[in-house]
Amino acid sequence: MKTTYVQNSTILIIDDNPTNLDVLCNYLTKRGARVLVKKSGERGIDCAIKKQPDIILLDILMPTMDGYEVCRRLKREAITKNIPIIFVSALVETIDKLKGFELGCVDYVTKPIQVEEVLARLETHLSIISLQQQLEINNKKQKELTHILCHDLRNAIGQIQTLSELKKIIPDSTIEYDLLAENSTKNALNIIEMVGKLCALEEGKRLVDLRSENLQELIEQAIALVNDKLKNKNINIALKINKNIQVNVESVSFINSVMINLLTNAIKFSHADTQIIIATEKTKTHILLTIEDFGIGMPKELCTHVFDMNKPTTRSGTQGEIGTGFGMPLVKKFVEAYQGTIEVISHEKNSLNENQGTKFIITLPNISIL
Repeated sequence: MKTTYVQNSTILIIDDNPTNLDVLCNYLTKRGARVLVKKSGERGIDCAIKKQPDIILLDILMPTMDGYEVCRRLKREAITKNIPIIFVSALVETIDKLKGFELGCVDYVTKPIQVEEVLARLETHLSIISLQQQLEINNKKQKELTHILCHDLRNAIGQIQTLSELKKIIPDSTIEYDLLAENSTKNALNIIEMVGKLCALEEGKRLVDLRSENLQELIEQAIALVNDKLKNKNINIALKINKNIQVNVESVSFINSVMINLLTNAIKFSHADTQIIIATEKTKTHILLTIEDFGIGMPKELCTHVFDMNKPTTRSGTQGEIGTGFGMPLVKKFVEAYQGTIEVISHEKNSLNENQGTKFIITLPNISIL
């Protein structure tokens, strides 16, 4: 059987006529659809709210509550208002059809129904749903890429600006301003190149270029980029790192997107005059990297969704810092591109737990055994 949009979709039919139900249900079920059937408006509304079908076929002439009222109520509910509704009715007058469209239906099929016609209408509207969903996904990806450019370039360009100001204030300093500025400029250009690589990764055209890198050196470069944020809160970084550990990563994304986001997040939710611990552990098969703060922690629900692009997770830091909510999903994307995993453990302060804070744990393959 040819794969169609109807196949694997969930279709809710609300109709009090058993004959119509049997014929249509059998026809759609044979084509791979999951068909839900309710014979009253009240039960249909309850089912739509609980099951969230992909599309609804709705009769108009039903006792107690007609299809118009069912449609009106479904469109009032936030959870069901975007579910497409096709009216299936014996009412053939133009005024009846117009009323249906005014209430928000996407199509209108007259009885007696022709199952092939219903299938064609379903295919059309389910295909539109699929396209809309894909557009939403692409829109989120574009926002993510914009975030990378804005967030990561801000750090690199900010460092150049700081060096320029310092050079004016202390022109005779032994600091090699030009060399540091040159390195920051290269970093900014590398970030732009990295965004191009991420676009290719999203399109399945190529993987990131993984190379063996010294983990301590990468972490120290990332710390240098957030040094101003650390100073503003007087936060100390405690490094407990095995200096000989090598990891297989893409250095630009690891520094600017993985470590910068994790460090920025830890700083954001830490109180002033505290510390952040960065530690490593080496096993026979894996490298464990942990970034732990002792700040306000995260509620359980937020921990569950912190890597999910579709869930809003942004909130203010301890000094009112704001974020976009894209940081952690981006971190997960890159860690997985390195063939690793990431998890989070967090505790809010309460009467039973004084050890509040958040720990991110990255697990990467031990390349010495690959």
